[in-house]
Amino acid sequence: MLREYQRAQRTISRGQTRTEFSEALKILRDKPFWIRNPIDHKRQYDATHGKCCFWHIVGLPEKEHLVGRSPDGYELTETRKHPIYDYELEAYDELSRHRYIRIKKATGMGMTTFFLGLIAWLCVRDDSLAGTQIVIVTGPRIDLAMEELVLLQNLFSNTDYKPRKAGAKLWINGCKIEAYPSHTFNSARGLDRCRFFFVDEADFFPKGQQETVRTVVERYEAKSHPFIVFNSTTYLPGGLYEQMDNEKNPRFKTLEMFYEKGLGKIYTDYEIEQAKKMSSFEMEYNGQYGLGIGNIFPNTLLEKCKIEYDLSLKDGEKVLAVDPAYGSSKFAIVGVEKINGIIYVKEALQFDRPSPSAMLDLVKKMAKNYEQVVIDSAHPGIVTDLERAQIDVDSISFNKELSEMTVTAAQRVKERKVRIHPAFSDLMNQLKAVEFNDRGHPNKKKLSFDLGDAFFMAVHYLENMVWHWGGDTNGFSR
Repeated sequence: MLREYQRAQRTISRGQTRTEFSEALKILRDKPFWIRNPIDHKRQYDATHGKCCFWHIVGLPEKEHLVGRSPDGYELTETRKHPIYDYELEAYDELSRHRYIRIKKATGMGMTTFFLGLIAWLCVRDDSLAGTQIVIVTGPRIDLAMEELVLLQNLFSNTDYKPRKAGAKLWINGCKIEAYPSHTFNSARGLDRCRFFFVDEADFFPKGQQETVRTVVERYEAKSHPFIVFNSTTYLPGGLYEQMDNEKNPRFKTLEMFYEKGLGKIYTDYEIEQAKKMSSFEMEYNGQYGLGIGNIFPNTLLEKCKIEYDLSLKDGEKVLAVDPAYGSSKFAIVGVEKINGIIYVKEALQFDRPSPSAMLDLVKKMAKNYEQVVIDSAHPGIVTDLERAQIDVDSISFNKELSEMTVTAAQRVKERKVRIHPAFSDLMNQLKAVEFNDRGHPNKKKLSFDLGDAFFMAVHYLENMVWHWGGDTNGFSR
């Protein structure tokens, strides 16, 4: 790697002298990124023989599209060149104004190509970025990082300018562009003149790496005042993007670019018609977290369980399930009531890093409306505190009973014996996104499933306890 770097330092490009290097860049100097007025753009395009702006010099982005079917049933494709669209120019403007932006996008909107083009243009329009750095962060595989550098390098394939590349580094007009997989991004802490961070598909990074990447990137705000772009399709509930959605004082300006903004532009009508047939359409194209990727609860069954109803408690059998916060998890509470054989979710709350005393007070208050409180046995302290407050509380061991809880919850949903109010979208999204791990349990490495755990406990406890009426026993017993 060191030898490759040294060779790259000694030469501008294969066979390219410094004079040729300067000449190759001349055509890109002082050119606008894009000319917005279509009349002016056409006039300058004609006057310069197609050398009017950055994108017409390097070549407009191309994409192969599905456009329909032939009479004999074969899908028809067509390659089209795309101009810079209004939603992309909106991103350009907001980045100029705010410096920190977050793109929530549909898949295939062309935003990665757009931002790589913006990075390239910033490097070649003048020499202001010479001697500085730009960082691209991708998912946790080196080939993803290298792929984006290749895309960036290939933007210049229609010109005489050849950026020089060595390993995971690319030099464009003296600006060093480095690509990092998310799991190695800690090594980016030593950059001293970084002017731009492009974090691509950030919501798909593994949970532990999401926070690391954001922390490292934001640390440079005071150091080098960079532009920062987070660009991603939404992924799992409880991930980086949903956390950023819920921030009270967001640092990033958020732009939503879902499929409707790309209709008739980057998408054909036929492509969207076909995409809507996928169970993951709402996640991939419409910004919904985790929809269509889970395999414990089929989306169609969960949708049949979603219905509006009175959330006030009645005279049914009632259980309040509590999943206390532990580490990076959230404090989750789910209240259910069984009426005429149907389990209704009456409350579904989650709290991020709450005060333990505040949560204890809240559970005590809510418990007055439920016959039984059930808690994850991994938290005996809160069980003891509630018992001292003379609240009827029981605990469930996830180590022993998770398999049975999973089966019970899945079976009740399948039988449509569960109702979930549309107001409880966080719970619904977690149930739609959760997948089995290799032990047949919910895979919690990918997403936060705290409301889901509380839901499992509540349904399992309600369905497996013996309900006593009258006598000396009040509530549930095993």
